[in-house]
Amino acid sequence: MSDEPPTERFDQPPRGGAPDPDATQAYPRQPDDPARVRPPQPTEATRAYSSVPRSSVPPDAAGETDATEIFAPLAAEPPRQPPSGPRRSDPQPPERRSHALLITLICIGAALLVAIVVLLVMLLVRDAGSDTVATPSTSISPSATPSTTPSTPPSPSTSPTPSTTPTTPPAPTDPQITSFTVSTSVVTCTPGSTQQPPLTFSWTSTGATAAYFGVDTPDASTAPYFQALPPNGDTSDFPSGNNPFGYACPAGTHNYTLTVVGNGEKSSQIITVVNNAAQ
Repeated sequence: MSDEPPTERFDQPPRGGAPDPDATQAYPRQPDDPARVRPPQPTEATRAYSSVPRSSVPPDAAGETDATEIFAPLAAEPPRQPPSGPRRSDPQPPERRSHALLITLICIGAALLVAIVVLLVMLLVRDAGSDTVATPSTSISPSATPSTTPSTPPSPSTSPTPSTTPTTPPAPTDPQITSFTVSTSVVTCTPGSTQQPPLTFSWTSTGATAAYFGVDTPDASTAPYFQALPPNGDTSDFPSGNNPFGYACPAGTHNYTLTVVGNGEKSSQIITVVNNAAQ
């Protein structure tokens, strides 16, 4: 909509001529309707003036119009640039902030747990390494360049031959009586009594295989009273009924002989027992 005042065409006799078909007559300016007012274009600046006297209108101008003044177009305003720097984020709702805080706490707890596990593993590895015995490494040093001087080979040494002298077995020893004892060497025979005083004998020998017991003989092996006795024994080895052995009364004395044999040899020993009743 134009801001020019409304006009009405009418016939006006020309100044000294025929009527101008384009002549117009100005009406009084009506108050502007705020709803119908169109703001001026940004590139065209205008300023309204009051009506000027008709005498100031050029001769070729017809009718009375509102005088206006045209200004130079204003420089176009550059477009506004958005502010530089980080854009301010809109405030987050409380629920989103609580979720973000929970996620942050979970991440921190997971990082602490990982750090604790790594620390425990390092401690275990260090303890295991301290218990492990280090195996000494054997370094091989480069050997020196062998000398070209020939060495005299050592003469073979003769090891002493061990002696093979055969061990001579000991010569067989002759049988020997080491002990021959009687419980008593004096007895008492009661006159007119048939009772025999008891006697017990014991003996030991070496190199013997058998023993013989005799009464009133120098060699019991040729006139034995008992034979085939062990080389070491006592009265219990006599035939049954002769333990203890009885002294034959009323004789004044008796010689008891022990003879041992072995290796084709023999040895004898004699014990004399006296009857004091015959003295």
